[in-house]
Amino acid sequence: MLEIPFLNRFLASTYSRRLDDFVDRLHFEFTVWVLVLFSMFVGGKQHFGEPIQCMVPAHMSQSSWISYAQYYCFITNTYRLTYKQTVPDANVRSVLRNADGVNLNYYQWVPYFLVFQAFCFFLPNWLWRLLQSYGFPFFSRVLVLDMHTIVDEAVAIRNEIKMEKREERMTKLVDYISSSLCFSSGFSDKSLFNTSSHCSGYLLIVYVMSKLLTIANDFSQLYLIAYFLGINEVTWALHVSF
Repeated sequence: MLEIPFLNRFLASTYSRRLDDFVDRLHFEFTVWVLVLFSMFVGGKQHFGEPIQCMVPAHMSQSSWISYAQYYCFITNTYRLTYKQTVPDANVRSVLRNADGVNLNYYQWVPYFLVFQAFCFFLPNWLWRLLQSYGFPFFSRVLVLDMHTIVDEAVAIRNEIKMEKREERMTKLVDYISSSLCFSSGFSDKSLFNTSSHCSGYLLIVYVMSKLLTIANDFSQLYLIAYFLGINEVTWALHVSF
């Protein structure tokens, strides 16, 4: 089977792993895929189909004129009317276009906004994996633990039936962790940092930081959507829900 390395690595990065819980996967996997699919659907219709359908006068019988009118409506800002209102004349339309809270100037950017939202939901978990795997530049020689291997091996040891085999694998796992923490002993001797304590402290800081970024992203999405849609209140989600 023909494989695309970059695409395979990207898809593998979204798969569920033992370092992620259900809430993490809900953010960086399920929500991201939903946003990407909707952006592809809206963007495909916008760029390869008919992005907008307009009611045109009867004298615009030729398809070229109808196409021109629809594309003109698409690239210019429009304004909202309720179903009980009639289409006003030119003078009233100019007033409506300049009125606050009436113009609709966001729908052209919906697919790009959805992609940006998907990136925001994917970013916290991506940073967590990047920093816990490769380390921050200041701690690059301190953090050498493969957390995925440790967690997977710990789960396998828990499921091991034979006690001798379990003790043997446990000893190997402890030796691996110990050797990894002592890998930078020369570096720690020349600095004020202790390798083991700062390695564990670094992992804790990175993990908490990723959780805080996830929470900050959830609240910032309310502000971003309100600003994007031109809504003046951040509590718009409560009105939609109830």
